[in-house]
Amino acid sequence: MRTMKAILLVAAMAVMATAAHAGTMTFGLNGDAAIPMSDFGDVMKVGYGGGVYGDYWIKDDYAFGVDINGDFFSAKDDILDAIKAASGPTYQDPSVKATLISFGVHGIWSPAMAGSSFSPWITYGAGMYHISGKIEDADPALDINGDSSDNKFGFNIGVGGDVKAGASMKFGAQVKYNYVLDGTTDSSGEDTAASYVTVGLHLTFLTAAATK
Repeated sequence: MRTMKAILLVAAMAVMATAAHAGTMTFGLNGDAAIPMSDFGDVMKVGYGGGVYGDYWIKDDYAFGVDINGDFFSAKDDILDAIKAASGPTYQDPSVKATLISFGVHGIWSPAMAGSSFSPWITYGAGMYHISGKIEDADPALDINGDSSDNKFGFNIGVGGDVKAGASMKFGAQVKYNYVLDGTTDSSGEDTAASYVTVGLHLTFLTAAATK
């Protein structure tokens, strides 16, 4: 997990540096609450995350961009309680965590709002999601401790809005649905999609030539 966090940081710096030298781009940072759904939600609690993005505006109302996001989850109490119940008295503090880090591309449509500082938008995207899991401090007799990781394809769609705060910055909020193919397993052990919704805030910086 430390390696993936380091990769996320380096990639974030690269995205921001590239955007800063481009005259028709916007770039920024986001933070969110991550709400697991369906089979993924049966196992994991609400998590948290964040990321970076850069967008190239090919028209006043349309942009293509890249994004890097990481979301971090821990298991629900009933999952941990089941592990404790199956463990000896020495192993009553197990830890089950999952991390999803996405490297994606996206499009944004932001219709003009004449005379308003508010800009609504719709986004859609796709990319690779690096999924890692870790179980620690469970009873060794259960044979479930260890790390796992995999890369899966996924896509997302979302809505949001921004309000300008001067000539070089805008604040906003967004809701995004993520769907990762074969990103988790169901109760029978079969691979199934991992889906989750992120709800968060973002801060976008405008370069000199940006019109949005």
